[in-house]
Amino acid sequence: MDKRKRKKVGEDPPADVAKEAPETKHERDQDANRSYGAGGGHKKGGKKPKTGDASTTKSTHRLTPSDDNYPKDCGDDKIYWKEWTEVDRVVREVTDQGDRDTCWAHATKKNIEARLKINFGLDVTLSVDHLYHGIAKKMSKDAIKTFDELKNFLKNEGIIQEKDCECEKRTNKKDPCAKKIKAKAVGVLKIEEFITKKLVSEEELIQLVKLGPVMVSIQATDDLLAHRGEWGDKGFAKIARKISRGKDQPSLFSEIVYPVVSGVGGLA
Repeated sequence: MDKRKRKKVGEDPPADVAKEAPETKHERDQDANRSYGAGGGHKKGGKKPKTGDASTTKSTHRLTPSDDNYPKDCGDDKIYWKEWTEVDRVVREVTDQGDRDTCWAHATKKNIEARLKINFGLDVTLSVDHLYHGIAKKMSKDAIKTFDELKNFLKNEGIIQEKDCECEKRTNKKDPCAKKIKAKAVGVLKIEEFITKKLVSEEELIQLVKLGPVMVSIQATDDLLAHRGEWGDKGFAKIARKISRGKDQPSLFSEIVYPVVSGVGGLA
């Protein structure tokens, strides 16, 4: 456990995930440069970012099977979208993580919250600070290199609610959250499993998203890192699917991860 006293961590959009063994030279190159926090995977020495603005558009039109450009990757049930932001308290508002590379923590806690709401109707706010402080092996600016420790922490120690968290009072000599957990004075949720998929099938991704939000990793391109100004739609963004990118173009998604939450633990 990291015993250093730290300021509270802000939140950000759902983003990053874990890794498996690389299968190709391209994936090995990506793997060597990967970290999880804010734009992991961007190689050092890339193009210098330029300032600029970008306009955003949002369409409410949804295709039907009669449309010529109806997607061919949505499976036999012909449902190619699931908008979880339209379901009350499943995907919540986006807040700023500041200058720290900590979206691995925020994405994970938000995904667990979403699954508690979908599967059990339980509306709780979990503590991103408790999750953050539970992971000792952090890199510069608090990114993490792998998700192994996070997986073990969530399965074996668990996460608590924001209202019960006192991590901001942590020092080298005291840990008030650990004391309360040991005394069983607060509820703790442990997940069943932490699933990671590095060989991304967008057809499978579509099916997974129908069941609930998932976390994905994308490689940070020069254009993405160079962007300045307004971004997305209130912190959310749309990412082109492989089927829309042209022949022989790879998926922009490099990994998929999601927790398996089989109960509410001590939160109810």
